[in-house]
Amino acid sequence: GTVFNELELRTGSNLTSSGEEGRIKQKKLATELQLAVCDMPYPSKLVEIMVQALGEGTGRCGSWHIKGKGDTPFFRGRAVAYEASMSGLVNDTFAVVWRIETLADTVSLEAALEKHGAEGCSILIWVDVAE
Repeated sequence: GTVFNELELRTGSNLTSSGEEGRIKQKKLATELQLAVCDMPYPSKLVEIMVQALGEGTGRCGSWHIKGKGDTPFFRGRAVAYEASMSGLVNDTFAVVWRIETLADTVSLEAALEKHGAEGCSILIWVDVAE
């Protein structure tokens, strides 16, 4: 489901909603990206991989390309990424969790990094591109 600001999350994210427009946008995204039952284990595995990379303390970026095998519908990979991002948000795994779909999202990310401070923080940026 959608995470609303009532949770008083300390993490900076554009995956939470504020105001009616934000709630509508996030509800639409959550509805579009329903996780298939057969994909249930994958978000936690992805988070595990990301946390392990953070634990290595290399100070480097990790990047993961999520794509299903064969004829797997594209939305399934997006659903896994959405659930993994939400998990990183709710569990405070990352100081900032941001979904980039448009150029405007990169501008708002810059503002969020200034607000929350980027130096020394774990940041998850999900670049959500159409196939």
